[in-house]
Amino acid sequence: MSEVSTAASTTTLLFGGSFDPPHARHVSLLRDAMLAVHASRAIVIPARVNPLKREAPPTSGALRFEMCQLAFDESSGTIRVHDLELKREGASYTVDTVESLLRRGLCTKGSVRLIVGSDAMRSFTRWHRWRDLLALATPAVIARPPDTVASTREFLSAFAEETGFSDAPSWVLDVEPVELSSTAIREAIARGDAPEGVCERVEAVISREKLYQSNA
Repeated sequence: MSEVSTAASTTTLLFGGSFDPPHARHVSLLRDAMLAVHASRAIVIPARVNPLKREAPPTSGALRFEMCQLAFDESSGTIRVHDLELKREGASYTVDTVESLLRRGLCTKGSVRLIVGSDAMRSFTRWHRWRDLLALATPAVIARPPDTVASTREFLSAFAEETGFSDAPSWVLDVEPVELSSTAIREAIARGDAPEGVCERVEAVISREKLYQSNA
């Protein structure tokens, strides 16, 4: 990602998710988003997963953190995988994560972009302390099917009128949406199919730990 590191920018892009498992489209989306917002660096943040929101228990935070380190290339120094959410006790909110990163000097207020899927953006005003979050980080919105870039920009225009954040329509990024899903990968492995879209090193962890295999 040398073309990113040479950009005259102090923007830090935050990319949170369950990453269960991380796959090729996660990696390419982050690369595309970094280019789109001229980010000089990115922080990948595996999130704690609520077991009640999944049909099967989530993979441990330690293993998801390991897989993220293998999937996202940290060697250039432009990408870092951080485990601060996995270590946090109690409820974990995005605004708390951003505040923690700012306190640690890992990003600078006013230069933080946060990747948000268009589906999540539609419920953004229900996020914990969402206005405080917008004061710290600007969303970098990725259209997720069935949304398109155009429909997402239209929604953000309505969001701007309702909330007063007039720059909201500019938050959407013109990047390819994520069509490969971690759910589909887990389901393929459970069927006994070879996983597609995961790098060899992540696949080795999946095999070693016998992840996502059906108990039937």
